[in-house]
Amino acid sequence: MLRDEDSAKRDPQLAMWLLKRADQEKAGTLKRGAAAVRQVATSEEVRESLTVALRQYGRRLGAKREAEGWTKSEDGHWIPPGYGPTG
Repeated sequence: MLRDEDSAKRDPQLAMWLLKRADQEKAGTLKRGAAAVRQVATSEEVRESLTVALRQYGRRLGAKREAEGWTKSEDGHWIPPGYGPTG
């Protein structure tokens, strides 16, 4: 059994923090703890996300190269300025 001198002192700031945290958990806005745990993405979601990111990167790279004077060969390879097809 705890005596008065062994018990923790009351902390109003801690009490307010705990109440606020409980309200956030009920509202679904809690940023930490069990409410913050997110479902792991499926492999299909990851694949789709990577595909979108790589296509965006390819478009940005192509626009940059065109602005720098690069050209594309008939088979789709980029040719830097000052170089011509060989063969």
